[in-house]
Amino acid sequence: MITTNARPFNLMDDSGFQKVIAPFIQAFDGNFAVNAENIRALVPQKAHDIRNKLKNGMAGKLVSIKVDSVKRLSRSILGKVFI
Repeated sequence: MITTNARPFNLMDDSGFQKVIAPFIQAFDGNFAVNAENIRALVPQKAHDIRNKLKNGMAGKLVSIKVDSVKRLSRSILGKVFI
């Protein structure tokens, strides 16, 4: 949701969002909080884990990367294809 829809992390602190996720937190015993600070702290570690998983999965394999970009109506678009 954050990267796909370009929403800021402080969305997690919104009272409406907290009402939506409260049942999920209670279902998991409520031993944690979902807020901008906690999510911001978890993103670098999760990104590191994903990079390592990709790196280990592609080790010793031939990889081709195609990058293309375009600008239209004052909007820049970058596309990547991994084969």
